[in-house]
Amino acid sequence: MELQELPEAELILPGLEDLHNGNSESVGALLIAIASTRLTEAGLNFYISHLLPEPELPLYDRLQHERDDAYPSLLQCFIEQSQQLLQCARTC
Repeated sequence: MELQELPEAELILPGLEDLHNGNSESVGALLIAIASTRLTEAGLNFYISHLLPEPELPLYDRLQHERDDAYPSLLQCFIEQSQQLLQCARTC
């Protein structure tokens, strides 16, 4: 299965592109940083040196103005996606 075929790939792909371009503070890059261990185990390669050490706080700060549940709902969705990716990497 290709990464583009996974549900919610629109969360992972922009983050990977942002990291590739040196932007570690985008929402996508922060999500990648949060799930970096799981995503690395699934076989994704990205610039680990570009990851922020504590991405949860900057992500929360960026999302708090959107709506009250933006941070937990986006984070939950991304965690589920990274779990699916890891499961696929282990079985495919």
